[in-house]
Amino acid sequence: MNNLPAMMKEIEAYLSPAIIESAQRCSVRLLAALPDQQMLENNRVLLAYGGGKDSSYMVAYVRYLQGLIWLQQGSTFHLRVSTNRHAAMNQSVMENIHRVYQALAMHDDERTECLVVDGLLIRPFARDLTIPESVRQQNRNDVLMNGHRFRADARSTFCNACNLSMVNSFGLAADYNGGVDLIITGDSPQEQAAYVAWARHLSRLFDAPVADKSRGFSGFLQTLDGVAERYFSDVYGADQLTAAHRITHQLARDPLFFNIYQDTAYEAGAHWALLSEFMRFRFDELMFSFSESDCGN
Repeated sequence: MNNLPAMMKEIEAYLSPAIIESAQRCSVRLLAALPDQQMLENNRVLLAYGGGKDSSYMVAYVRYLQGLIWLQQGSTFHLRVSTNRHAAMNQSVMENIHRVYQALAMHDDERTECLVVDGLLIRPFARDLTIPESVRQQNRNDVLMNGHRFRADARSTFCNACNLSMVNSFGLAADYNGGVDLIITGDSPQEQAAYVAWARHLSRLFDAPVADKSRGFSGFLQTLDGVAERYFSDVYGADQLTAAHRITHQLARDPLFFNIYQDTAYEAGAHWALLSEFMRFRFDELMFSFSESDCGN
């Protein structure tokens, strides 16, 4: 972590005093939530990274938390960052991710692990990784079949299969290489409620089974696996269901959730200099017209 002190000093020039203070409070909460208090490096923390403007700020904030704990304790948690890729993510997204990792000194840090999930394939991040043709074709088929099934309703056409794929990538990344202890999220209460409402809607629509709630995150994934099975069986036919349409829920560890929304807002306008100057985030002309800067179609 030789580059971490220099990165911490540089990034603080782009953070307001209020953000630095909030991060210090958040680092105390995060430190208390880690299960292994004696050997902090044994704790594995997962953060999902879509490659857009908001999630890029989230990566910077969590990386800063990791550095704060290291400066204060002389040791820190292992950070795993995972990007679920789909056919609508073009090369500009991968270049943005690369520049963010580069600015945050994550490429050569043994305390960080940057992954790309393509369908069921997990690989270390590299900006020039080619997306498998099978994944690209599956994404196109999903858009076509979802649009047909839901009569071209935009959100159902473009989001249902993508959201289920994103959930599966959580399971894959959370189980990968021994698993993780904690999953960090920055979703607001409204966003969390919207996700739950979406999952419940699909569950009722396709009469999916519900897993034991006491199983925590694994149980949540198992419930969504039931949703995915019924959903894609309805869309494609039960005899056409593939492993790529299921949700991984047998995990090496059952991680807890840690929410940082209460500590920091992640709207791009509030952190423009950090995004555009420090991390050199660039907006793609096509994707700039969408609500999600990592997803054009």
